[in-house]
Amino acid sequence: MRIHRLQIQAFGPFADRVDVDLDRLSDAGLFLLTGATGAGKTSVLDAVCFALYGGVPGDRQIAKRLRSDHAAEGVAPAVTLELTLAGRRFRIDRSPAWERPKKRGSGTTTAQASVLVQERVAGQWVPRASRLDEAGHLLGGLLGMTQTQFCQVQLLPQGRFQTFLRAGSDDRQRLLHQLFRTSRFEAVEAWLRDHRRMLARDATRQQDHVSGLVSRFSEAALADLPDGWEQPRLADVADEVVPWADDLRHRATAAHDRARARLAACQAYEQQAREAVERARSLAELRSRHHVAAEERASLVEAAEEHARDLGRLAAGRRALAVLPHLEAADRSRRQHTDALAAAASDVSRAARLLGTDRLDPDDLSALADRASERWAAARARLPQVAELASLEQTVETDRSRLLELADLLADLD
Repeated sequence: MRIHRLQIQAFGPFADRVDVDLDRLSDAGLFLLTGATGAGKTSVLDAVCFALYGGVPGDRQIAKRLRSDHAAEGVAPAVTLELTLAGRRFRIDRSPAWERPKKRGSGTTTAQASVLVQERVAGQWVPRASRLDEAGHLLGGLLGMTQTQFCQVQLLPQGRFQTFLRAGSDDRQRLLHQLFRTSRFEAVEAWLRDHRRMLARDATRQQDHVSGLVSRFSEAALADLPDGWEQPRLADVADEVVPWADDLRHRATAAHDRARARLAACQAYEQQAREAVERARSLAELRSRHHVAAEERASLVEAAEEHARDLGRLAAGRRALAVLPHLEAADRSRRQHTDALAAAASDVSRAARLLGTDRLDPDDLSALADRASERWAAARARLPQVAELASLEQTVETDRSRLLELADLLADLD
């Protein structure tokens, strides 16, 4: 913080307007405020504190009488402060609450406290805050201190120096912490602490990983661990593990080359064995086929005589094939003749039973037919029903035809 200019009016012991150019005083380096008791040295510091925080330190704030008793009636108390905070130029116009004369009538009325904070931007004053609370937040954030801390550290008014010296360590630590904004150092310290813990965990994890790799490498290579390798440390990796691993790698490479040479020889021998196996399989298959063919030939030789007999029977069958239709026709004729004789005998027996005789002649059959016709004529004359007559006529006609056929057949048989 750097103060450039201070204006005081009707404030404290200053009845008229006082303008202090602090830039001129600062050009000479350090300067001293001196004067007789009651000259207003403390009031200058009070004006600076009032412009920044709206209050003054010590018991004077409790009295709440900031307006000068020597100021003319109607002159408003005011403090104007120009200063640089965090590289920014500000002007603060602040006035405390005071009793002013009424504009109409007699008596006084209370004028409320006011503030206006402006910032110098591109050669012009730009308003930043016009409310008491907004101005307090803006200036308190830029200063980084409360009014009490500002009075203890920056002003150290009369009678208050011992208060700071006698403050507890925690209070002074909080004050100095806020004053010098050591939070960034605490953040760096916390980051370093967390980073150390993270590196320690990472180192432990890497150490376990290296230990596991060394153990697996030892098992795979069938080799003992390096001498003194009990508790693995990352610092021992370059001095102990790497040479040991390189030696094992060289020996493994040599063994690998020898194994590759033996593998090539074994592959050539395997190829030769495969070719021999294929030739043996081909020979075995040929021998199996020869054995099967020999067995088939022997069986054919044994069946040669039976084959010859089968050929003779086949030739005889082919010759008999031409006579077979005639034999079948003769058999059918013979069966038909036998059936005809049996039917004729049956009919003759039936006719004999009808005629009441044991033997029938053809002439008897003719006479029988004539008598049947006569009986038919007589029956036809006696039957009045046409339907029955027609049926009986058909039956008689059928019997007559059958008797005539029997007569002819008997004649042929005689």
